[in-house]
Amino acid sequence: DPLLTLAGASPALLDAARPYLLIRAVGIPFVFLATVLQGGSLGRGNAWRPLKIFGAAGVVNLIGDVWLTLMKGWGATGAATATVAAQVAAALYYVFTSARLEKGVEASSKPLRDVALVWRGLPSKHIVKTYMNVAVALFSRSIGLMLAYSMLTRTAAMGGTLALAAHQITLQVWWLLSFLPEPMSVAAQTLITRDMKDREHRVPKLIKTLYGMSATLGVSAAALTFAVLKNSHVTSALVADVSVQKMIATMVPFAALSQAYCPIATISDGICIGLGSFSQLPTIMLGSFFTTAVGLSLVASQGLGVVGVWACMNVFLSSRIAGHSILSKKLRKYLKLAFQKNAPTQEIAPVPVAA
Repeated sequence: DPLLTLAGASPALLDAARPYLLIRAVGIPFVFLATVLQGGSLGRGNAWRPLKIFGAAGVVNLIGDVWLTLMKGWGATGAATATVAAQVAAALYYVFTSARLEKGVEASSKPLRDVALVWRGLPSKHIVKTYMNVAVALFSRSIGLMLAYSMLTRTAAMGGTLALAAHQITLQVWWLLSFLPEPMSVAAQTLITRDMKDREHRVPKLIKTLYGMSATLGVSAAALTFAVLKNSHVTSALVADVSVQKMIATMVPFAALSQAYCPIATISDGICIGLGSFSQLPTIMLGSFFTTAVGLSLVASQGLGVVGVWACMNVFLSSRIAGHSILSKKLRKYLKLAFQKNAPTQEIAPVPVAA
């Protein structure tokens, strides 16, 4: 209950939220396991395998949601059960299929071939240190995102059940579309890391292409968010309460605006990781988090409601973009090369090092 209360759940919601949280907690180890295996696949340049596995898990989750919530009447408990079942199935399938791969060095060295799971003992101190240097920066990004979204939801919950319902429905629609740039971010990490080794002259053009695609995706996602949440037929299908529908309509402009530059913030993270310049990510995320926290405190004190909460969503995303433009020196360098007129096509000359 303390965690749920901290997240903003009112006493009236605790009985419904408690079993949902307990069931979802069961899936946490399996999510970690599947995420690590996915990272191994992407590190080998094999994006197709995790796509198939997680795509199938998504279908299982959807079918389970419909069956348990609508047909069996389990409500939130059914939704949690279906999600955990899909997570467990995806992780176990990933483990079993990886363990059955041929374990020879020659087989594992083939292009786009995942490395077989083989127990090699505990990792050395050097490996752990190298891993932690990267993992801490990336972990801070994930934690920062979830803390910010939780803080937004907690502030919305202070407005009562109607405000929380309107916020959650808007957030679910927003989340669905905000995940679209994530594959582009992963692709940026893989492609830029590859080209930085021996084809660095291609990196500026690749970065320009990625930002162009993310800008187009942002405008499209913003238009779709506006169209979906402004459509009375859609909102009435999502929630029957007219008061909640009217409240959702007030949040649409800020939700659509934030969707417009969400891909820019996401692709900036991926490009920096691909460039090997990610030490500033914790600082950027921390600064964005505290900037958003200050905004939400003003929203709560001034009684600005869920509209103010979604204005702070824009603050969170825009401060991440501003943080990259200020702190990411390597990103600024390649952006200058990417968008300057008559950008060079020859390989970038290395900087001479004094003897």
